[in-house]
Amino acid sequence: MKEDGSYPGKSKSDKKWPDKEDSDTGDSSGAEEEATSSETTTEKRKRCATCRKKLTVVNEYECRCGKWFCGTHRNPEAHTCTFDYKEEGKRRLTEQNPLIIAPKLTKI
Repeated sequence: MKEDGSYPGKSKSDKKWPDKEDSDTGDSSGAEEEATSSETTTEKRKRCATCRKKLTVVNEYECRCGKWFCGTHRNPEAHTCTFDYKEEGKRRLTEQNPLIIAPKLTKI
């Protein structure tokens, strides 16, 4: 390796990809990376909406009402769910089974 950090036989113009410091396009990709890293550090962990237990990837369940629950409160009966399952079932049945009306027979 040479003093300037390059290998013998290769010049800086032989690089396949430009370095970030070499590129002067002025895009704000660096600012976006800083914003996302600060969001992840201040992001609060998910908690069960009923018992406020901390949730992990293994024990988190999202209900159809839009809230997150632990394994104990994942069932709609356990957390007094506001989602109307009966109406959803009726809607799905009408979509999957359309009404079929046969054409009337002509009289001879």
